[in-house]
Amino acid sequence: MKQSPKYKSVKSGVLSQLKSPDPKRHSWKSSENDSTPSKPVVSEMTISFINSFRATEQDLSAASSKISRSNDSDIADESSAAVVSDIESVQFPHLNFDFLKPDNIRDADGRLRSHPDYCPRTLYVPEAFMKKQTPGTTL
Repeated sequence: MKQSPKYKSVKSGVLSQLKSPDPKRHSWKSSENDSTPSKPVVSEMTISFINSFRATEQDLSAASSKISRSNDSDIADESSAAVVSDIESVQFPHLNFDFLKPDNIRDADGRLRSHPDYCPRTLYVPEAFMKKQTPGTTL
């Protein structure tokens, strides 16, 4: 894996901290007489962990090739899809349910749209309809 020059200098600085027994370099707080701020000690394990998240040039080129291939397949799927020229000729199953017809729509409490306490955020679904549904779709 390629490492940036910035990383190499940080790593060499960290290694020199680890090798040096100088307590001034290892303290988290700088002393009042010390004009240079102290740096925290970073272990090799920490550096290795951080490096495991770095992307290499190989990772980036592989990712971009996967993206371009996925875009090509999306275009092929769209062109092979059936095109309906007249939307009114399509029959949607929900239009066959009596309780969903505009004149029969009720709220969860069974109130018609004309009722003053009608709640437009709820919908009444008849018990007979619910019993005809498969176990995976019932509430």
